[in-house]
Amino acid sequence: MAGPDGIEVGRRRTRLRPPMWLVAIVAAVALLAAVIGKLQAELAIAAAMLLVAVGDLLVARWGFAEVRSRLTFDGVAVVGEPASAVLEVHGARSRIWARVGWWQPAWFTVVPDTPGLFSVVPTHRGLLRWVDVDLVARGPLGLWQVGRRDRHHLPVALPVGPRPIPHEVEPIELFPRPFGETVLTRGADDIVRGVREYRPGDQPKLVHWPATAHRGELLVRETETLGTIRVRIALDVRDDLFGAEAAVARAAWFALDCLARGWEVELVTCERPPRPSTPLPPSTSAFALPPSCSLLDEPRSVRVGYAA
Repeated sequence: MAGPDGIEVGRRRTRLRPPMWLVAIVAAVALLAAVIGKLQAELAIAAAMLLVAVGDLLVARWGFAEVRSRLTFDGVAVVGEPASAVLEVHGARSRIWARVGWWQPAWFTVVPDTPGLFSVVPTHRGLLRWVDVDLVARGPLGLWQVGRRDRHHLPVALPVGPRPIPHEVEPIELFPRPFGETVLTRGADDIVRGVREYRPGDQPKLVHWPATAHRGELLVRETETLGTIRVRIALDVRDDLFGAEAAVARAAWFALDCLARGWEVELVTCERPPRPSTPLPPSTSAFALPPSCSLLDEPRSVRVGYAA
């Protein structure tokens, strides 16, 4: 069960690291030699190895203490591109080794009470709802590690958009609309800042009849455009499983291209219903399973400020 901060805290577990096996073998050989040959030196070596192993374990448990973490993603993410995130660790007495998500199963260190900036690379689009975070403290000799796996439920699902695919778009004539209006009305370009002579191609509605009658020649209005061009992109990929990703990627590029022109863009996607997902509790072993996250494709209708 997630706590008030949206974090499911896992069970703290202790694990041997590979160097510990070497120490154990050396200690066992020394102890065996001491028993067989009744040699005090080998017995002292075995005892020293045991004390070193116990001391390393105690230091690892002391360093882990009551560690707490906080994970924050910055903005939105795009498939195949690094997404910035910040991991903060509090309550630890030594540096913590951390691993976030399943994108890049690589460990990195975090200094307690200091935000750590790292990046992850999503592999497919959707909504990121929760992420598993592994936190580990190691002894000074690296013989033991004490760790825990926490599940962070994000306050707001992180959208992971497709990588835009550039393509050519057939140009069509679009007219500006007043901001916030859904229909084309007078008012988007009704502020006249002057008149000029008629040029071939000028629309008839721009003719300024009073000035034309006064000058005796055809004059048109020069207006101040206060509106914007609105573009709505509708994408139905419910039945096209193989071409869906390419179509969504092209739609994302077109939406970004329209936004770069200063247009108002709305992207509506219609996809298959999301797969039912029942998140499993954090692993009973903090090290038995690879870290995971929840990333589901969902139908959505969003006002585009990003490629979705």
